[in-house]
Amino acid sequence: MPRPAVFEINKHGHSIFTIRGYNLTGEQELRRLEATLNFVGDHACQMFTGRGKGSYDDAHRLVEGWYRIVLVPGWYIPRDNDRTVNTIRAKVIKKFNYGEPLAGIAPCLFGPTFEEQMESIGSPDIVIPHQPISAADKNPYVLARKTNNNIPCLSSCYGHPLSEDDLFAFFSNPDE
Repeated sequence: MPRPAVFEINKHGHSIFTIRGYNLTGEQELRRLEATLNFVGDHACQMFTGRGKGSYDDAHRLVEGWYRIVLVPGWYIPRDNDRTVNTIRAKVIKKFNYGEPLAGIAPCLFGPTFEEQMESIGSPDIVIPHQPISAADKNPYVLARKTNNNIPCLSSCYGHPLSEDDLFAFFSNPDE
C-alpha cells in the first residue's frame, strides 16, 4: 500500500512527496490507470504501449521502490517561449541538482490522497519533462497530469510552450 502523498517543502520552496514504483510494464500501468481514471488521452495510451528504443518499457518505467518527487513551478522560467520541456529539464537539473524525470512518475500522480494534497495547492497541471516518447503519429510527447473541469486525467503534450501555472515533476536530489 502506497504511503500517503504528504507534501513537504524543501529549501528551494518546492513541494516534495514520495511515490512508489511497482516495476509495471506500460501495458500494466495503462490498464491500472484506465480502471481508475475518467480519461487517459490517446497519445498517452500509445506512449505506454509503444515498443523499441526509448519506449516506456525500455527507458521510463519505475522499478520496485520508493521515489522522492519534487515539483518545480513553471514561473521559474519567466519567458513563455523559453518554457519548453528541454529548457526546463536542463535549467532545473543544472540549478537544483534534481534527477532527470522518467515518464513512470505520471501514473503515480493520481489517487484520493494525492488529489487531496493537490487541492491544497490549487490543483495545477503537472508536466513530467522526461525524454520524449513517440506516439503512433511519430511525434514526440511527454506525459502530463491535467485537470478538465476539476477531474484529473492523464494526457500528453508536445512540451512547448508550457504555462507558467504548470508544475514540473523531477526526482528529488538525494540530499533532501
